[in-house]
Amino acid sequence: MATVARKYVLCKNGHRNDRTGGRTRCAEPDCRLPLRKLPQQRHKLILRDGYEPFVRAAVEIHGVTDESCCVCGKPRPQESHWDRDHDHITGRARGLACRGNQGCNILMAKWVSARTAAGIWDAKQFAGEPDADRWLMIAAYLARCEAHYAKEADVA
Repeated sequence: MATVARKYVLCKNGHRNDRTGGRTRCAEPDCRLPLRKLPQQRHKLILRDGYEPFVRAAVEIHGVTDESCCVCGKPRPQESHWDRDHDHITGRARGLACRGNQGCNILMAKWVSARTAAGIWDAKQFAGEPDADRWLMIAAYLARCEAHYAKEADVA
């Protein structure tokens, strides 16, 4: 049986407020609406541990020892680190990926898996788009990560 979301929210003082308009204040003065509860963010735990788990994942999963991008192989700039890439569902570290608007990390959205990236590569190759090879590299990167953690789960 499907549940229907209420069309109103109660503030901490019990005042009834409709949900329209994205308001954060109650209709009554000096009264705030409760914050929405967010799902548990497991990936924040691994990000809190710093850069080291991602360097370790780059070495174990991808064999990258010089902190270059695990997807395309671009060398790390001396003045900064690469982005820490992790699985948004499991929270596990996947490695290091180059940053920026054209970087590998920005292309790997939460919903992109190895199979999805391979499908995107296939469609882009068929269309003759110039960035098709990049998606092939992303698909290979994600396949290595999925195989590594699947093998780890089989051992446990």
